[in-house]
Amino acid sequence: MSWQLDDNTRSGLHYLLLGAAVVLGLVGVDAALDHWFPGPGPQGTFGHGYLLDRQDGPPLIAAGTGRGERLVTVVFLAFAVATVVAGGAWLLLRRALPRIKPLAIATWWVWFLGVLVGGGHAALFEPPVTWVGDRDGALILWRRTVLLNDIPLPKSRVIELVPFTHVQEVAVVTEALKADRKRVRIELRLKDGGTRTLGVSEAVAADDSAVTIFAEERARLVRLILNSHAR
Repeated sequence: MSWQLDDNTRSGLHYLLLGAAVVLGLVGVDAALDHWFPGPGPQGTFGHGYLLDRQDGPPLIAAGTGRGERLVTVVFLAFAVATVVAGGAWLLLRRALPRIKPLAIATWWVWFLGVLVGGGHAALFEPPVTWVGDRDGALILWRRTVLLNDIPLPKSRVIELVPFTHVQEVAVVTEALKADRKRVRIELRLKDGGTRTLGVSEAVAADDSAVTIFAEERARLVRLILNSHAR
C-alpha cells in the first residue's frame, strides 16, 4: 500500500521546504557578505553588517541588530504586507470581479517583491543612526524612523546638526549584557544633560578588549575635531 498525501499535507510540506530554503539562503548570503564586507571595527563589530564603504561611508553606525536579523525581518514584512494588501483586495472585489483570484495572486507577488527589494536595500544600506562627519562647527548625524528591527520607514531620513559648543564630552560607555557579554557605545554628552549616540558595537565577549580600543580611537577622533574648533 503506497503512502499517499492529501492536498493540504502536500501544500504544507511545500511551504515548509520553501521556508527552509529561504532561511538557508539567507544564512548563506549573510556568511558571504560577512566575508566580502567585514565593516568597521574588529571583525566588523561596529558595522552591524551594513554594506558601506569603509573609506567613504559614515565613520560610525548606531544599530541594535545584525544583518541576518534585518533580512529575516524584511522577509516577514514583505509576506505580511503582501498578504494584507492582496487579502483586502480579494475581500473587497470578490463579488464585483468573479475572477479575482489571479489578480489577487498577482497583487500579492507585486507587493511581496516590492517590499522585499525596498526593505532589503534598507537592511543593507540604511542604518537608523549614522555619524557622517562635521560641517560649519557641528557634528552631522543622519537619523531614520525605525519601523521594526532597525528597518526604517521609506524616505524618513532627517539630518541633525549637533553644534560643537553644545558638547560637554565624548564618552565611551560599556554596557554589561547577560552571559558574560558586553556592548560598547560612543556617545556625546551634551551641556543640557542630553546624549547623542554616535556608534554602538554588536554584543561581544566581556573580555574583548579590541572593541573597546577601537571605540576609544574613534572617540579620540571626535575629540580632536571638537578641540580643533575650540582653538
